[in-house]
Amino acid sequence: MKFNCRKRELNRIYKRQQEWERITQWHKVFAWRPIEVEYGDCRWLEWVERRNRRSDNPKSLDYYHARFMNGAADFVTWEYRSLK
Repeated sequence: MKFNCRKRELNRIYKRQQEWERITQWHKVFAWRPIEVEYGDCRWLEWVERRNRRSDNPKSLDYYHARFMNGAADFVTWEYRSLK
C-alpha cells in the first residue's frame, strides 16, 4: 500500500503547534482547588484564567515533557489571573 507519510507527519506537527498556541493564550478554567492568582489572593471554586509560562517554542523540551511524559504537571508552570 502506498501513501504519503510526510503529509501525516506535517499534520501531526501542525496539531501540536495549535495545541501549544492554545495553552500559551489566556483561557478560562475552573479552580477546583485553591489557586493563587496574585500574591496573597487565592481563588477556589470559581472561574479563573490561566496560560502556560514556559518557552514559546513548541520544539522545546519543556513542551514535550508537558505533553508526553508522566507527571506532566511538574513540568508545566501555569500563570493565573482572576476574571475581570
